[in-house]
Amino acid sequence: MEFVGEGAIDAGGPYRESLTQMSTELYNEAVPLLIRCPNGRVDVGNNREKYVPSPSLDSPIFMQMFKALGLLIGIQLRTGNVFDIRFPSVVWKQILEEPVTIADLQDYDLIATQLVHNIEALDTEEKFAAVFDDLTFTTMLSDGQTVELKKGGGSEIVSFATRLEFTKLLVQVRLAESAKQIAAIKKGISCIIPLDALRVLSWKELARLVCGQPDFDVKWLKTKTIYYGSLSETSASVTRLWEVLTDFTPEERGEFLRFVCGQTQLPPSTSLVLENMDEESTPADKLLPKSSTCSSKLYLPAYSSKELMRKKLQYALANCSAIDADLTAAAWLPSDLQEVSETEDSDPEADEPGPL
Repeated sequence: MEFVGEGAIDAGGPYRESLTQMSTELYNEAVPLLIRCPNGRVDVGNNREKYVPSPSLDSPIFMQMFKALGLLIGIQLRTGNVFDIRFPSVVWKQILEEPVTIADLQDYDLIATQLVHNIEALDTEEKFAAVFDDLTFTTMLSDGQTVELKKGGGSEIVSFATRLEFTKLLVQVRLAESAKQIAAIKKGISCIIPLDALRVLSWKELARLVCGQPDFDVKWLKTKTIYYGSLSETSASVTRLWEVLTDFTPEERGEFLRFVCGQTQLPPSTSLVLENMDEESTPADKLLPKSSTCSSKLYLPAYSSKELMRKKLQYALANCSAIDADLTAAAWLPSDLQEVSETEDSDPEADEPGPL
C-alpha cells in the first residue's frame, strides 16, 4: 500500500495507521459527531474517556455522517482490524438492541444517576420540599441542551407525589437521547454485516471486536507473542521488554502497540512478533528499536540494561507516532526497485526510527 503524499510503503501498516488517524480525528472538537460523556467533562465516575453521539445533530447531513461512521465500524469487523471508537455500554447495547438500565446511565453520567437516587431516597414530603422546591420536568442532555421530559414539563414543578414519575422519565429520556444517531450508525453497520449476525455477541464482545483490547495486560500480550531468530521467552531482552511494558502507563502501552502494528490496540486475530535486531557494525546500545507494522513485528536490540531499553523505547514512541518517511522511502530503495515500489506493496521498514 502507498499513500499519496507520504513516504510510507508497507503491506497493511499504513492502512491500520490511517484507521488510528481517523479515530483520533473523531475526538477533535472540529468534528462534532461525538462528545465526551458527562463523566469525562466533570471528571467523576467511570468511563471518563468515553464519547457519546451528540443528541443535537439530527439533520440529514449529520445522519449521513453517523451512517458513514457505522460503515467504518462494519468494515473493521469484516477485515479483523480495530477502530478506536470509545462508546460506553449504552451505545453498544442499543446497537445490539439489548435492554438498557439506569446502570448504563451511571456509566456515562454519574451526576444524573445520583440525582435520581437522591430524589427516590426522600421518603417524606417535608424532606423533598426542603431540597427540591423549584425542580421542573426538564433535564440536561449530554451535549448541554435542556429538554422537557413531557409536554409542558418546563413549567410544571415536580412535587413529592410526582417525584417518581420525574425520575422514571429522566432515566428514559437520557438513555434514549442519542437514539436517532445510534440508529444511523446501525444502518451503516448493516450495510456491511447483517445485524442479526452480531446479536449472538454480548455488548462487551462486540466492543472488543471493534476496539480491540483497550489496555492490555502484559500477561495477556505474552500469550499473543511469537518469537523469531534467537529470541525466546527466556531471553534477557524479552524479559526486560515485559518489565518495561509493565512499568509503562496505559497510554504508553497504547503508543507501543501503535509503533509496532499501527494501532493503539492489538487486533484480536493479530500476534505480536519479536525478533532480535543484529547490526554487526553498530553496538546494540547505540541502536533504536525498529518495527514492521505490516506483520506487527518488533526488532529488538540486545540492550545491556532495562533502563536503557526503557529510554530507547520511549524515544522511539515519542518520535515515530505516525508512519511517514517524508517522501524518502522510495529513495532509499535501489534504483531498479524504485519504480516497483510505487505500484506494489513492499516493506523497506522506512517508517521506523533507525540508529542514533
